[in-house]
Amino acid sequence: MSFRPQFPFPTPEGYQDEEFTQSFSSLTVAALSAALGLGEESTGIPLALEPNTAYLVRGIEVSTSSSDPIGVRFADPWGNFLSDGYVPAGGYSGQQLAPVGACPVIFEGEISCPPGGIFTVDLKNLS
Repeated sequence: MSFRPQFPFPTPEGYQDEEFTQSFSSLTVAALSAALGLGEESTGIPLALEPNTAYLVRGIEVSTSSSDPIGVRFADPWGNFLSDGYVPAGGYSGQQLAPVGACPVIFEGEISCPPGGIFTVDLKNLS
């Protein structure tokens, strides 16, 4: 079992935190545009990070409404799921009227990702 501490670490000396929002949409990841029927799912959709940058991922936001019937399940670049099962997409939507990236769902501990790391997302129609 992996351990993610519930407290922030200071930025190491010689490094600087840079805020960055990585966005994925049906225009950049075709599999995100698939229409799912009742109970259908689409698994292992790759969400590739920039190839030349190491990331400390501190949150995720899904731009959707709270009534969206789609469930999401994310996995980090090492295949560790970030939830025990599907979470309604609205659970990752932050504040509905805020711009994308303004109100992400924060992780208790950041996820360290290598350059070119790939998160995956599974989608399921929960209706």
